[in-house]
Amino acid sequence: GGCECACAESGPESGRRWWWWRRRRCWRRRRRRHAARAPMSAVWQDYINSQLVATNNIDQALMCGKQDAAVWGCTPEFLPRIYEGMVTQDDGTEANTTINEAVILTKIAQTLRKPPEGLRVNGVKYMVVRTYPNGSADDGLATIYFKKPQGGGCLCVTNLSVIVATFDESKGQNASQCNFAVEALGRYLYSSGY
Repeated sequence: GGCECACAESGPESGRRWWWWRRRRCWRRRRRRHAARAPMSAVWQDYINSQLVATNNIDQALMCGKQDAAVWGCTPEFLPRIYEGMVTQDDGTEANTTINEAVILTKIAQTLRKPPEGLRVNGVKYMVVRTYPNGSADDGLATIYFKKPQGGGCLCVTNLSVIVATFDESKGQNASQCNFAVEALGRYLYSSGY
């Protein structure tokens, strides 16, 4: 099909060179315009499989959209969930509340602060250990390290996505290797505009 961008109506309209220029320009515009709508696809799943899980330093991983937490790729059954859970209120009491992990991930991605429900992924609550608003290497890649007994993980916020990965100490995995793998993928996507 043809291009629906404004580049289709502008510029010289003859010759092979114009066709190449229009196609190139259109591709760049489309990439910028449609990058935010990255659906779950084999490409994103390949990043999860080859860059995270294949290192054997990651137990579970998830890549989702920064604005809506739509899943782009994940390990089996490692997804944002909706469920009822106990949340500590401002006065110290606990109340049963509906927990929507997709909303939690988007709040964390936008504010880099733990919401009242806490950092929760796949039905598990984690304790935030450290937050780096400018990245652990001061490179602009917002990073959060989190922990639970016998495990933990790393969360990186890129331009358009959130990457979350966990490690399991019973499988011989540790925090530093998990953090390194997640941040390496995050830096690559961040520098590529994703």
